Amino acid sequence: MEVLVFLVSDGVELRLDGASNLSHVRPIRPLSKLIESFVENGGAPAACGSRFQYRGMKQEHNLRKLQGSGVSTLAARLASGATTVSL
Repeated sequence: MEVLVFLVSDGVELRLDGASNLSHVRPIRPLSKLIESFVENGGAPAACGSRFQYRGMKQEHNLRKLQGSGVSTLAARLASGATTVSL
């Protein structure tokens, strides 16, 4: 199963290098470790590129694991029959 996590709104802040280190709710593993595990197991994390730019974030501070992506990526997956879960 292919899984894409597409971050929007405040979620795009997780695209900043080091931001995931600030989110840790015990007893859950740190968010940075969860993202690493997700990627290592074939997950595809992405953040809305236009929201990233709108918030004035700079590409040089980008976390490499969370790539910027346009809504067209999400639309293409949906057009091919993907199921969505929104949290």
